[in-house]
Amino acid sequence: MLLYALFRYEAQGEKANPFVAGKIAWFLQAMGQDMKLNFLPHFFGPYSNSMAPLLYSLKGRYIKTFSFGETKAFEPLGLNYDKFEELRNFLNTKINKFEYARLRNLISLISGFESPAGLGLLASVDYLSLKENAISAEDVYDKLQSWSGQKAGMFKLPHVEAAWERLEKYKPLLRTAE
Repeated sequence: MLLYALFRYEAQGEKANPFVAGKIAWFLQAMGQDMKLNFLPHFFGPYSNSMAPLLYSLKGRYIKTFSFGETKAFEPLGLNYDKFEELRNFLNTKINKFEYARLRNLISLISGFESPAGLGLLASVDYLSLKENAISAEDVYDKLQSWSGQKAGMFKLPHVEAAWERLEKYKPLLRTAE
């Protein structure tokens, strides 16, 4: 499901990278997919140390350029498009209707936030809502100011409000694993 979402992400004109993979995994897990990932606050939003081994396990067959410990967060993964049909066939035969709906909802949720900055904002707002009990866009904005220097200058209140509104719309689909 993560791989398919990364291919869809690239179909929107962006390049998939470890950073993007982590944010997509965050939302898959938030929507109830058992990714077995532990996310903590990091410079660019919620981050899991387990993403690198996960991506490395896909190297060769589905990902061309990932090197464990060497690939930087924003370096393209080099998705192997020769394996896309295999991936699509797998999804058509092996995932259940709930997982299919989860994948469709994930793609809809991130629509319009496909840039790395957009995904980082969306995931950070969601993380603060969940882990820091932020109750409004203004509350999230205030918490972002003290998260990291990078975030303090990057996101303005209108950006946070747009992310908050999107997440509110999808709230019934988030936290289904809890």
